[in-house]
Amino acid sequence: MSSLPCNIDEVKKNGVYFLSYSNWLSHICLCLADGLNQLGIPVFSNIEADVRQGLKIGNFQKVNWRETAFLIIDIQQDSIEYPQQKVVESPHPRTLAFSMSDTIPILYLTDKTLLFCTHENKYYRLFGNRVPWAFGLSSHMIYEAHRNRTDKRHNVILRNFRTARNQNVRDSLDLILLPHLTKYFEIDRRIQNNHFEKLSSYIGCLAYGGSFIPKITRDELYYPNQPWSKFLENVKFLQEPVILRWDSWRFWESLICGCLTFHLDFDKYGFMLPVMPENWKHYIGLNLEDVKGDIERLIDERDKIPEIAENGRLWALAHYSPLATAKRFLGYVTYQN
Repeated sequence: MSSLPCNIDEVKKNGVYFLSYSNWLSHICLCLADGLNQLGIPVFSNIEADVRQGLKIGNFQKVNWRETAFLIIDIQQDSIEYPQQKVVESPHPRTLAFSMSDTIPILYLTDKTLLFCTHENKYYRLFGNRVPWAFGLSSHMIYEAHRNRTDKRHNVILRNFRTARNQNVRDSLDLILLPHLTKYFEIDRRIQNNHFEKLSSYIGCLAYGGSFIPKITRDELYYPNQPWSKFLENVKFLQEPVILRWDSWRFWESLICGCLTFHLDFDKYGFMLPVMPENWKHYIGLNLEDVKGDIERLIDERDKIPEIAENGRLWALAHYSPLATAKRFLGYVTYQN
């Protein structure tokens, strides 16, 4: 059982320890560590930091992690078995967990442990003490956006998804959205290394993703399998189908580069973030029932494209930079004297 919250002065003195059972730290943990670093809070890990982040993560061999203010367990796909429930009693009195997995969004340590999760959907409720989280921005993304920024944008929309399984949202929109977009914009489908250069010089980017998941709890096929049956006992579908795996690096990269960012309508499809974007103010949130109408509206209001793109950039920077993310995290888990 986690003893939360913690005095902010203790966090500043003793720091935060990131524990990974893989050979890397996830993007969300790196961004949080970066933000904590910027606040002057010591961060430690058993994994070396991504050199692009420029992080100062202390050597885990020189710190007793039991004496840090928090132990954060970085849950990753290759460190657990799906769909088996992972219950671990941690010897640290303040243990948290972070998971950005797009295929294993179901795990927790104990029913009292805070689990910060990406890809949360209000129509698909799981067990555990879950807190909606976001991929958010890394310092590397912000740097690349600034380095490639230009005032001139071409009438091109970037669609550079790599081939991936379980991305039927992208497949379906290739069929129902692109025929309407191609009437008004050039679509760049090439997958090349100059990603940020394109984002900074194109008018828009297709940044949606995810999978349609039917209500599998009614399917008796899964119940003879013990891990699945135990899992399904704790799942509630409040809509069918639901869309999972919807967050992505591309969404945040597009926003911070000032692109007009296309996704699905967050509110309509139940996507959950700590601070929500506003459709048609910060991004274009598509309605799958009427994508033709969405594109017709976009063309009718074409003069608003630069404003929406800039609003999205400022929104992402204000709420999802590493510094903003660290401050939000501390708001959840600490108190002032």
